Amino acid sequence: MNKLATAVVCFFLLLVSFAGQGQIVKDSIRSRYFRQRDFAKYFVSDIYAPTPQIQGGMGWSQNEYNIATSRHAEYLPYNQTDFGAEMPIFTKVKYSDNKLVSKFSISIPIAARIWFDFTEPSTSPILNTDFQYAPLEFNYLKTTHRKLIHNIAIKLCPFFHESSHLGDEITLYRRMDTLPVTWVNVSHETSEIALTLNDANGKLTNNTAWKFGIKLLLNPRHGWYSVRNESGDSSVYIATKRLLETYVQVQNQANMGWLANDKFIRVMSVEVRERVQYGYPTYPSPAETNWKAFGDKERINLCMNAYLGWKFNFSNNLIPRFGAYLKGYYGINPYGQFRNLNGYRYLGISFVYEN
Repeated sequence: MNKLATAVVCFFLLLVSFAGQGQIVKDSIRSRYFRQRDFAKYFVSDIYAPTPQIQGGMGWSQNEYNIATSRHAEYLPYNQTDFGAEMPIFTKVKYSDNKLVSKFSISIPIAARIWFDFTEPSTSPILNTDFQYAPLEFNYLKTTHRKLIHNIAIKLCPFFHESSHLGDEITLYRRMDTLPVTWVNVSHETSEIALTLNDANGKLTNNTAWKFGIKLLLNPRHGWYSVRNESGDSSVYIATKRLLETYVQVQNQANMGWLANDKFIRVMSVEVRERVQYGYPTYPSPAETNWKAFGDKERINLCMNAYLGWKFNFSNNLIPRFGAYLKGYYGINPYGQFRNLNGYRYLGISFVYEN
């Protein structure tokens, strides 16, 4: 009899346990530390996304970063390797009446990007390295539970540092050939705010999200870059007047429809960004004597970054992180010192691991 009573009690407790797992308290707040958020993630096409990434493809060749001048091809194979992470600090999720109300997170994004010419015959030089870091990034998502706009997310990054450095081989090459500007100190800080409509919010269903953002230069007097006397002719420096960079992004994901299912999540992501084209001179060759004639004023130009591919989903409990994409870019050369060159074109394959 005691065994039967014990079995009945255990069975009852088990039922209560299973029932409790499927319920959420009507009004509840869940706070977590050091756990990655599942909302307001960077779009794949975001040129500042702090995600590990390996790219290989064909890009525009120019004398300013082509050491092997014997190569006369208009396009050369390049590689870009990104190291990045969104270090999570704090996340809070709020529910009301068993429905999601809002999410909030604090994180630290950091990234380094290396661009190198792996087919150059003598050294396979690193052409440029970019560093990006923000001490704090805030993201907030508010659900609307409406048909057209499911949620609204806001991103705020009060202080974002970006700096860029030429590789040793390209710096030596520029000095040996007595180029008028051998090195430009590309270093600046910005503030950024962005608004997202219909964020995917950790779901793998068909969804299209839109993001609108602004980056504001924090130190107009210093500008986006500077030219030091020991690195070239500092008289070519043009004071910064363009303080804003704006962008629009759209990202569509699908687990149903054309070339998509639950295992292969199709992703199409496009960014159109107004970027500042730096104003120091360019020159067609080291032998050019009247190189100042090639100077250009600082200006705003449109740049487009586009990805098409798939995230691979082989776990029902986790958001897929690894993806393979066809990437295309057109606009200002995105690599630091070479951002005085417009019309840079690139087409290649990109493997991305999202945090």
